[in-house]
Amino acid sequence: MKQIENRLDDIEELFDRADVNHDDQVTLREFRGLMLELDRHMLDNAVLANFVQMDTNGDGHIGFGEFRSWWINY
Repeated sequence: MKQIENRLDDIEELFDRADVNHDDQVTLREFRGLMLELDRHMLDNAVLANFVQMDTNGDGHIGFGEFRSWWINY
């Protein structure tokens, strides 16, 4: 159980790093910044594809629940 809690803490930390303006949502621009920080060679089309896949409600932003669900299954 502790391992799962630590993983969720890590996911929350990543979300907070991505959420530059601290509005509890991650925009494509913010997501791109995080992805390029984690993988400098990630292509824009891969960033966009992951963002679209993560944005399950199609509102153009990613909430923590969407981010967590995607990251756990990534």
